[in-house]
Amino acid sequence: MKITFVTTHLRIYGGGSKFLVDYANELIKRGHDITVVAQKINYKHFQFDKDIKIIEIGGLLPSSVLYWFNFIGIKKKYVNILNKLSTDFLISVHFPTNYFCYLVKRKKELKYLHFCLEPYLFFHKKAYYRHESFLRRVILWFFRKIFAGLDIKGTQQADEIICISKFTKKQVRAIYKRDGILHYLGVKTNITYDQKNFNLKKKLKIAEDAQILLALGLTHYLKGAKELLFIYNRILKEIPEAILLIGGNITKENQIIINFLEEKLKLPPNKIVRYGFIKQESLNEIYAQSALTIYTAIQEPFGLIPLESMINGTPVIAFNLGGPNETIINGKTGFLAEPYNYSDFAQKAIKIVKKKDLQERFVNNAVRHIKYNFNLKTCINNFESILINIKNFDMKNSVSNLEKKK
Repeated sequence: MKITFVTTHLRIYGGGSKFLVDYANELIKRGHDITVVAQKINYKHFQFDKDIKIIEIGGLLPSSVLYWFNFIGIKKKYVNILNKLSTDFLISVHFPTNYFCYLVKRKKELKYLHFCLEPYLFFHKKAYYRHESFLRRVILWFFRKIFAGLDIKGTQQADEIICISKFTKKQVRAIYKRDGILHYLGVKTNITYDQKNFNLKKKLKIAEDAQILLALGLTHYLKGAKELLFIYNRILKEIPEAILLIGGNITKENQIIINFLEEKLKLPPNKIVRYGFIKQESLNEIYAQSALTIYTAIQEPFGLIPLESMINGTPVIAFNLGGPNETIINGKTGFLAEPYNYSDFAQKAIKIVKKKDLQERFVNNAVRHIKYNFNLKTCINNFESILINIKNFDMKNSVSNLEKKK
């Protein structure tokens, strides 16, 4: 099959981008013809198989206000390129690529799928923008009035909508008035630790008896930077040797929140380590050498971080909201804390760190759980089957129509 993934950009390392790379690289190995269309790609973070056709459109990204004022120009670039491609499937990820794919679908014989990680936050989730300045809220209101309808139309007109969780599927039904196909993402389960001399505690220059609490993915406001600091403050009071390791890209906004609360809560500066971007070859080592992963994202649609943590044998705690309550088995592979209850979250973390027998039980359960339910290859098998079924259904309908004409 000829499959084209269409997205806005692949610049910031995160689950929403990583899955696309994993799927493209696996599908090309299975003999499919894969094309990826994006405005910009960070090749240091995202490495594609050499046989995948990459088309970079260039230009400003959606994070820039000027992008939206040049929307017609961006649309023309995408539509012109997509119209020239020979493909069986257009698969959009994020607005406005869903709208662009819909425009192409109107004039070409192909199938258009929208891979919905979640409905576009700026248009449909007030919690995402209500903390912004008055001026920025006014600008966002203006853009929502113009573009939210295009997002809805572009998604509604998809042949199928792929939803990565029941949480996302519920949102799709409420916003787009469509039922989606539930399809969970997965992670690689054949974990190897090649860096034999990698010792995280020595690298961080911390004591051997330190308990490393890992936090990743603070890439926007709803990733829980504020919640993380309040929870860690509670943990530290009972486990003084606890070190908070914050890894990955941190937005400027979240960095300000962390710095402010670090000072307000009078947290010792040597207790919080900002690791920065973590290379893939080091990521599994860091998970495995951490005592616990703290995942404070709020209303997360899915979350690959809990899966990555569990496959590396590291228990994880998250709020009982959104996607994590579909991937973490409460009391068996980690804990789910009461929503927004910092004390409950902290006490559950303390329980895991202090009770080694509980930690070991969680480790064994977590690895088995991910291997059985969220194996990347099994998930891609499922996705491949979805595409084949859609294509075969279309062929049967075509044959049936021809027979009726005869």
